[in-house]
Amino acid sequence: MDKTTVGSWVRAPRLRSGDRILVIAPSGPVPRGALEAGAAELVRLGLRPEWDESLFERRLFFAGTDERRREEIERAFADPGAAGVFAARGGGGASRLVPLGAVAGMTKRPRVFCGFSDITYLHQAMQKARLVSFYGPMVAWDLARGDGAVGGYDGVLFRRLLLDGEPGGPLSPAGIEAIRPGRAEGRLAGGCLSLLSACVGTAVAPEFDGAIVVLEDENESPN
Repeated sequence: MDKTTVGSWVRAPRLRSGDRILVIAPSGPVPRGALEAGAAELVRLGLRPEWDESLFERRLFFAGTDERRREEIERAFADPGAAGVFAARGGGGASRLVPLGAVAGMTKRPRVFCGFSDITYLHQAMQKARLVSFYGPMVAWDLARGDGAVGGYDGVLFRRLLLDGEPGGPLSPAGIEAIRPGRAEGRLAGGCLSLLSACVGTAVAPEFDGAIVVLEDENESPN
């Protein structure tokens, strides 16, 4: 399936069984055991995860130097045989990689990009190129914990959105109460609230006009 264009936005083809998924570490250091557990979950879903061993490097609080992490993500985005690029984990450090020169080239051959938390910065960079990306599970984090497990991921929603290419359907998270019931329509935008705040006034500042904004964060001081 070729890429699709919705308005001015470019969307990658859905994932298929046997597709190559490149795992990258643009943020914090990656525990090998957790990565291998998450990779096994991707295999169970019918995908073929791959990564470069340099992903396990550590420099201070990051998965190696800024140069290593930047080169890794640029290689992943340029790989013509990769159907998807998944972040291993969040943490800190992705902000040091933007703006990304490789993102503009993704409009020619887009692929699924997935991650959350610190990966918010990379989603914002893709937003500027009008590329659809997925604020979703990471390999050495929720995927490693399993489908439906505490701290894990929603396998039904994952397959529906990324493999079947279908709408996600209504969400009813426990403990969530609607302030004003109703229906709304628009593109989804958002990310980690504290990191979006840090993007204000930069080249990757949020653009929420006409969007349904979904925010996540926890244990952050309002100061």
